[in-house]
Amino acid sequence: MKHSKHWCAPLCALLVTALLAGCSAPAPSASQSGNASSSPQVQEPNQTSEPEEVVEPDPREDLPSTQDYIQQIVQEHVARIEQPGMTEFEKVKAAADYLMGYAYYRRPVALDVWRWRTVGDSIPTYEQMRGLHMLLFGFETCEGYTAALNLLLEEMGVETRYMTGMTYLAQGGLGYHSWSQVKVDGVWYHLDCDLEDDIAEDGTVRYRYFLKGDNTMSASHFWGQRLIDLGTLEPGQVEEVQAHYMGEDCPQDYPTPDPIQISVNPEPDAQALIEQLTAELENYEETYGPLEYMELEILPPVFVRYYYEDGQPREDVNERIRTYRETRLIIDPPGTEEASSIPEL
Repeated sequence: MKHSKHWCAPLCALLVTALLAGCSAPAPSASQSGNASSSPQVQEPNQTSEPEEVVEPDPREDLPSTQDYIQQIVQEHVARIEQPGMTEFEKVKAAADYLMGYAYYRRPVALDVWRWRTVGDSIPTYEQMRGLHMLLFGFETCEGYTAALNLLLEEMGVETRYMTGMTYLAQGGLGYHSWSQVKVDGVWYHLDCDLEDDIAEDGTVRYRYFLKGDNTMSASHFWGQRLIDLGTLEPGQVEEVQAHYMGEDCPQDYPTPDPIQISVNPEPDAQALIEQLTAELENYEETYGPLEYMELEILPPVFVRYYYEDGQPREDVNERIRTYRETRLIIDPPGTEEASSIPEL
């Protein structure tokens, strides 16, 4: 009895200690309780987690995308033109009348304006740049008249084509020119908004170049095969015309509308505009950083790319093209002085 009593006391003490230890131990985690045989996870003492990469927001996020900006400007003008229930003819006439009252024939000075007014996430097409300049500032050459009219009509659901060719100049001879073809009630017609505006006297529009067929338009314009048949184009020009500017068949004239008097906007001050836009660009670059010069597709198609005389390239063709680019952009090409992009008008 004495021997068994001494053996029981230590055993009871061990049982009590184990029970107390079990009561004071923390409860197993959910992951541990699901698998009693799994060993505890031990973090390596030298193991460190990788820091998350911090992405800086683009400071230009408050600016619109390039295409959204162009669309916004076009829609602002369309809102002044389009009325509910208009026919295609009424849309075309209203857009042409509006543009002739709004526009002046002057060379463009800031075809790159979209670069500091947008995020610059895409490059506009040639027609978008020329049309945008006209719609923003109210002056352009024949290319801008054509492009702006086409942008307005396309937004209004009218199908258009950009035409390039030649027409008779007031001083004599032929010179390169551009105009529109538009589709009204399933039929294609020519529409020369620039020349129509040019011959308007005191705001009176007579519609001599409005919705004309090929026979009527060919009395003053050369395009497509008729342009090629003149024999004055070089091979590169012929190929460009054949690929892009043959035009649609325009089988008839639309009935000519009666002459009307349109209201004409005041002529813009182009030199003041250049100074304003230059200051605007400087403010952009102070905020977001400098914009580098970019070779944009601003040369009118077919003709300005060549500058031929008597079938031979002009000796100063490269210089003329360089001057054309520099005087129609605000952002200077490398190696030029700031004053080079502020032309005398």
